[in-house]
Amino acid sequence: MFADTDGQRIRNYEYGAYTQLTQSLLDDHLKLAVAGRIDFFQNFDPSFSPRASAVYSFGKDKQHNFRASYGQAFRSPSQTDQYLRSDVNTFILLGNLHGFQGYSFTNAEGKSYTPGTSLAGYELTVEKLKLERVNTVEVGYKGAIVPNVYVDASYFRSRYNDFIGGTAFVGNVDGTRPTAAQVNAAIPSNFTDGNASPARIIYASYNSNQEVRTQGATLGLTYYAHKAFNVGGNYSLNVLDRSNLPSGFRTYFNTPKHKYNLNVGGTVLKSLSYSVNYRWAQGHRQEMPFASGTIRDYSSTDAYLGYTVPKLATTLQAGVSNLFDANNTQIIGGPQIGRLVFLGVLVNVK
Repeated sequence: MFADTDGQRIRNYEYGAYTQLTQSLLDDHLKLAVAGRIDFFQNFDPSFSPRASAVYSFGKDKQHNFRASYGQAFRSPSQTDQYLRSDVNTFILLGNLHGFQGYSFTNAEGKSYTPGTSLAGYELTVEKLKLERVNTVEVGYKGAIVPNVYVDASYFRSRYNDFIGGTAFVGNVDGTRPTAAQVNAAIPSNFTDGNASPARIIYASYNSNQEVRTQGATLGLTYYAHKAFNVGGNYSLNVLDRSNLPSGFRTYFNTPKHKYNLNVGGTVLKSLSYSVNYRWAQGHRQEMPFASGTIRDYSSTDAYLGYTVPKLATTLQAGVSNLFDANNTQIIGGPQIGRLVFLGVLVNVK
């Protein structure tokens, strides 16, 4: 799976530092915060990530809280983005730390390449990977709208640049541009084991020049009726804006548009705690380097019991995930996930 086929051990590092300053104003009704983080990498330039936020609280007990924040962040390419090497005969999956010179399967006019014809107009340069960057704004509210009923709502919008995706092309594994004869020899219909051509159909990670935009919202409600019983739920919306994306562009967004949780729980008989949680996610398209496909809707019901023995500072636990054994596939190419039952002992050491 990785480019350590010559026995050379792969070594990589990332490290960073973080600091935050906060200030309260207006008798602690307004809280401001600024933060900064700097990260260093073996294979990429250093990155600085700033963030600023404000929270305004009001009400008799400051039970209403409005928040807003802005932040810049990054995503470093994964280890597979950097060091992948998986040869599946007719094509090869490669990491991208040095860039490639090759040929695309379509030209600027959208015309597909036909083996044996001129390669003029199909030239492609895949630059070496950079960090993916995102700018995000978020606004939200959290508080008690009526006694014992709490709400948490938010909205966010993000813009990604240098988005890390994947692209397929014909090129030499060492990154150089192949000749016309080598390109034709790399086409699957002409490719055989032991083919002497250094050119291959390559699938590699790259940074897109296309801006990617997402937005979403969350809403959570909880009602604390009694110590023995509380009920709540939350819903999230995640939307990928495809209006500016070219056909076939892979984002690896892999996120349900709609999903929600419903739960009940509490403590009875002083020492017995319980919870039941139902989770549902909408089916969605998933994109992986090796395959793409659609995941169907999936759901799961989880339950938990805990009995606390105060004199021993110990809690006896029992739980089950996916109580009704719904065979859910949550990742393309992955297994169905069935029921999982567990027992545990939690000891609090003071």
